[in-house]
Amino acid sequence: MNMQSVSLVYFSPTNTTRKAAQAIAKGTGLPLKQEINATAPAVREQSYSFAEDELLIVGMPVYGGRIPSLCFDFVKALQGNNTPVVLLAMYGNRDYDHALIEMHALLEPNGFHTMACGMFIGTHSYNEEIAKGRPNAADLEQAAAFGKAVVEKIASGAAPMTLFDLLKAPAAKKGVAPVVSEACVGCGNCAAACPSGAITVEDIKHPDASKCIMCMACTRYCPQGAIQFAAEVGVDKMAAFCMERFGTPDKENKTLL
Repeated sequence: MNMQSVSLVYFSPTNTTRKAAQAIAKGTGLPLKQEINATAPAVREQSYSFAEDELLIVGMPVYGGRIPSLCFDFVKALQGNNTPVVLLAMYGNRDYDHALIEMHALLEPNGFHTMACGMFIGTHSYNEEIAKGRPNAADLEQAAAFGKAVVEKIASGAAPMTLFDLLKAPAAKKGVAPVVSEACVGCGNCAAACPSGAITVEDIKHPDASKCIMCMACTRYCPQGAIQFAAEVGVDKMAAFCMERFGTPDKENKTLL
């Protein structure tokens, strides 16, 4: 079958997943039909459907080897109609673990067929020195080439792929939240960047620990450096551990067609 359009669905608090997903879409050479940035909570509350001749790219960051827990129900609710899908897992130089399997298992029962998988490297959320600056220009070129190859595969009539299903619902985690210091000027950047609604413009200085997923978007986008996690949370220790265990060398992107 020849695809008539390409659509994007991605969750990308620090924009690494977005960049790779957009590059893959550009590489397909197809007109863009829908681009759904599911980072904002309100976007994830809506319903979305996709046609048989509409190639869908679903991009998710990998947190602890899995897709973000707050995206689980959202991905499961997407509706396809024999729609071919590309799965994109963006990870911070450690491993993508079960992220692709999760996306596959959530999408397949709802009218989607997995045609390809991309495992791309992005700057680690806890330590920006790990895979620093990625995805870079070379990564995005590779992503575009991957998109072109996907369209060629579909046009050839190749069968969808099957990923072994190990799907289990993510376990609940004890909530933590960042601490806002007196340096905060109330600009609202953190609230705008927060994908879980843990920080709101109405109450910036009191983030909701029950909603925080520790994606680090708030700390990344605060121009004053006024929002950080308390020492006892252990983010600094985790960042150092990550650097020691898998900080170097940078891994290469992988694709499955």
